Amino acid sequence: MLSSNETPLGPSPDAVCAYHEAAEHLAVYPDGSGAALRAVIGCAYGPNPVLFVCSADSDELLNLLAHAFVGPGDEAIPAVHGFLVFRTATLSAGGRPVVAVEYNYTPGVDAILRVVTPRTRIVFLANPNNPTGTYASVGI
Repeated sequence: MLSSNETPLGPSPDAVCAYHEAAEHLAVYPDGSGAALRAVIGCAYGPNPVLFVCSADSDELLNLLAHAFVGPGDEAIPAVHGFLVFRTATLSAGGRPVVAVEYNYTPGVDAILRVVTPRTRIVFLANPNNPTGTYASVGI
């Protein structure tokens, strides 16, 4: 089950090995900036590690984005049936969610563009969408 991070195959032997290597340090908070992970990603793919942001989960990352781009008086655009955190992150940053309508539970470019104003700072779009599972194809 993907949503529960469960697998009928059991854990990977590599994951078990990594756990045992880290077991002595489980009482220590990890580096919140993800510096080691960002360095490995940068080394593997080329971009400067300072260009990457690591987070504990999508909620944290979405809140970071909202607080980086949205402030009091600003607007953010989530879809009607979009991930609930889009709205709550906007509100926590002092912004106002301006909802774009959906067709068959799928947001469209035209619907989003109709609600864009000079105060729009971010458009939240999940593809595939959570929680509906719908997706927008290349030709949205």
